[in-house]
Amino acid sequence: MADNVRQATVDDVETIVRLSEGERVERERMDPEFFRKAERSVEAQLAYFRWLLPQNHVIALVHETASGIDGFAIATLITAPPVLDPGGQTVLIDDFRVADPQSWESVGTSLFDTVESEARKRSAVGIVSICAHKDDLKRRFLSRLGLRIVSEWHFRPIRYIPLAGKSGCARD
Repeated sequence: MADNVRQATVDDVETIVRLSEGERVERERMDPEFFRKAERSVEAQLAYFRWLLPQNHVIALVHETASGIDGFAIATLITAPPVLDPGGQTVLIDDFRVADPQSWESVGTSLFDTVESEARKRSAVGIVSICAHKDDLKRRFLSRLGLRIVSEWHFRPIRYIPLAGKSGCARD
């Protein structure tokens, strides 16, 4: 594994979720309707990650220095839908976060390289990483690593949902 990168354990989940919660707050600012944070998001993610990390098809990594965990990546080996044939399993990096957005090049690269190494060991044929549309630093980082945009999600609300205490609201 890359320097400062190790396999995540269930003991790391609280720190991982704390970093993830920071990302949820940022994403909600990017799009307060689509990325509206659930009231009990921390509790839900704690339970989910505690269940997810021990799974055999999961690659869960943390980047750690003397100051503590400053980044993580959680990837799953997935099989393409039956209408696509990429040639094998793909690794989906759904949760990928660095504590300092300016550390994508250092911390992010170490995590990504280790995910890729582990994916090769498991015979994966590709890597997909999720990135919010307005997350420019992460988007540029992924592009520099050679990832290209292959799909986008477009969102439009279809019913009115008040954004409690927040500016704006969904469409009628």
